Amino acid sequence: MNDKLRPCPFCGNLPRISPVTGEVLCNGNGHIATVAYTVRGWNTRPIEDKLLEALKHFVNSDWTSDEEYFEAVSIGKAAIAKAERRD
Repeated sequence: MNDKLRPCPFCGNLPRISPVTGEVLCNGNGHIATVAYTVRGWNTRPIEDKLLEALKHFVNSDWTSDEEYFEAVSIGKAAIAKAERRD
């Protein structure tokens, strides 16, 4: 399998793929993932991706306009608000 796995969102360790089921497994730092994930499911993290997108925009922008700045702030605030509503 050539798909690269993202680190575990709970412990930061790299998970492994079960040779039997093909599911993604992580049992690092005292926790065990109790939900079976496919590689695509494991790597899908929309909130994390939006925050990373906003951070990259801040870091890589030369801020030639106020619109760019406010767009990045808006993306970041929306992602934070969505993350805070999670249970």
